[in-house]
Amino acid sequence: MKETPFARLKSFVDDGFPKEIALFNGIPKEVLKSPELIELLLQTLRADYEAKETDVYSPELPLFPSVSSFGGLQDHRVPQDALES
Repeated sequence: MKETPFARLKSFVDDGFPKEIALFNGIPKEVLKSPELIELLLQTLRADYEAKETDVYSPELPLFPSVSSFGGLQDHRVPQDALES
């Protein structure tokens, strides 16, 4: 199985995990510099990545939920038209 960028995150210690998360540019630098805020975020972030990495596809009838997408004006990785599609 091909290793995803998230697969490396599962076993990182607390020092390595915030550094790796910083590469995705999704958390403000001020938050990354605060050990107290990082401590608050780590448990949730680890659970999210573990859920993503351990999910196993099971064929079922498709769901058709409503989806809301949010983006920032300074997010250069996802253009506005991609959010609207």
